[in-house]
Amino acid sequence: MKAIGFVLSIALLLSINSCSRKITEPYSESVATPFFSPQPYMYNPGQQVSIECSTPGAEIRYTLDGSAPGKHSLLYSEPVQIDSTTLIKAIAYKPKLNPSALADGTYQIYKYNSSEILSLTQKYENQWLATQA
Repeated sequence: MKAIGFVLSIALLLSINSCSRKITEPYSESVATPFFSPQPYMYNPGQQVSIECSTPGAEIRYTLDGSAPGKHSLLYSEPVQIDSTTLIKAIAYKPKLNPSALADGTYQIYKYNSSEILSLTQKYENQWLATQA
């Protein structure tokens, strides 16, 4: 009799614990990975970068400091101006879907001044003329 009572007590305890435990299953589909336009490459200061996602209604979150974006990162709403070399990271969210994969891209910004270009041209101008003669 005590053995049956013990087994019932264990069964009751297990059923109570399983009911109080929240079971969360991942969603089967994910948000599409965001992409950048123009693609990461070398640009002049002031380059405008758009972040897009092909999943309709997805919310894009991003960072400009190389850290991983999350649900509380900057919310993308308009093109971002890049004035110095920057690593952009972005992720997209939508209810009832898994978050997207992380997208990242480095935009290398080159600053130059016109006097450097002029002096370089002048330095080699005579050499070019000499080879043409």
